[in-house]
Amino acid sequence: PQKIDLSVLQNELQETTRLLANTKKIALSCPSAGEVILDHGIFLTVAENLIGNAARFAKSKLSIEVVLEKDYLLLKISDDGPGYPPTLIQNGPRPFETASSNSSHFGMGLYSSRILCEKHGGRLILDNRAGGGASATAIFYFV
Repeated sequence: PQKIDLSVLQNELQETTRLLANTKKIALSCPSAGEVILDHGIFLTVAENLIGNAARFAKSKLSIEVVLEKDYLLLKISDDGPGYPPTLIQNGPRPFETASSNSSHFGMGLYSSRILCEKHGGRLILDNRAGGGASATAIFYFV
């Protein structure tokens, strides 16, 4: 873990969404001033996994929000797609389980994101939004 300017995280999230979700309407909210202490590689890997997953299932829009609390950072990514299967929400992500018929995806993105969040002292929360769509919240505790 190292100190990272929030403006750097904001720019990287913008670039990631441009690359992975360029056909979707994107709403990005991230504080641009200040710094956090994170493992940069873990954060980026989780962000790329969650943004890529949301972009794959979204109908037309994604929402990405970074929230700072006293000792942790939340990365919330929501989409307007069909939502997560109930078994995924109940049991959590597992390797090689996927709801997609696309054989190029093996369900590893959510699973590895969960493991990386736990390695950073946090966790991954998957939910379906009341109005439809999926929501993933990655929690990273500061070291």
